[in-house]
Amino acid sequence: MKKYRHTHRSVILFLLLSPLTLFIYPLVVLTHLGKEVNRMNEGKEGYRKSMNFVGVFFLGFITLFIVPIVWFCRVSRKLGEKGTELGIKKPHTSAISFFLLVILFGAFVVTALIGLAKFFHTANAVERKLNALMEEEAAKAAEEEILPEASTVAEEDAPLVESEPAEEPKPEEEAEEPVEEEPAPFDYVTEKPQDISDPNTPRSEIAAIYHVAARTDTRKWQVRVPNSDIPPKLFDSQAEAVAYAKGLAARRHATVRLKKKNG
Repeated sequence: MKKYRHTHRSVILFLLLSPLTLFIYPLVVLTHLGKEVNRMNEGKEGYRKSMNFVGVFFLGFITLFIVPIVWFCRVSRKLGEKGTELGIKKPHTSAISFFLLVILFGAFVVTALIGLAKFFHTANAVERKLNALMEEEAAKAAEEEILPEASTVAEEDAPLVESEPAEEPKPEEEAEEPVEEEPAPFDYVTEKPQDISDPNTPRSEIAAIYHVAARTDTRKWQVRVPNSDIPPKLFDSQAEAVAYAKGLAARRHATVRLKKKNG
């Protein structure tokens, strides 16, 4: 989802550039703001979209500026409600506060500045909060990689990979002496694993689960600890990854969780 770009609107800049740009700058700012308010409330039940401010601006000349006043009050109310919904601390803008500070007592410059400041402060805070929520969702999606849903928990004594049956020796040929297979890389178990009941055992040495999973992007196998900042370790084959994970699990009283490819 596209982020909100205008999160640092300034009241002072708004007031200074308005006459310098023949009121084109405020027309652009408020048009963007109206569109963003509609976007953040899109799909909300019973929500009525705010009118484009360009049309509001020209209607103001023939309605004695009643339409722009109504527009500002409605947008202020929607921003205030969104701020409350997102748990943003007050002060928030609202239809009543904007009308009283800017319209009714707008002749006093201080009240008008306070009303506009609350209006833009709420808009900036709401859009920054929405951007932060979108970044959190994107980080979660990146952490949870797209892998097959089916998974099995490997037992300590159960074989993880079935070996092919050895060929029987042919007649009239002497059977070859069995050759002791070399252990798989990283396939080790410490003689004296640390006791997790010992209070002196560092918590960093105790892990809950090691995940062994296939990576679809690199065609490799990774060993990782969920919810950990430690980057995953990659291997060319499943057997190497499983052997490495079993070694770590034996030392740290952990569990190895194997995720297999589909098919």
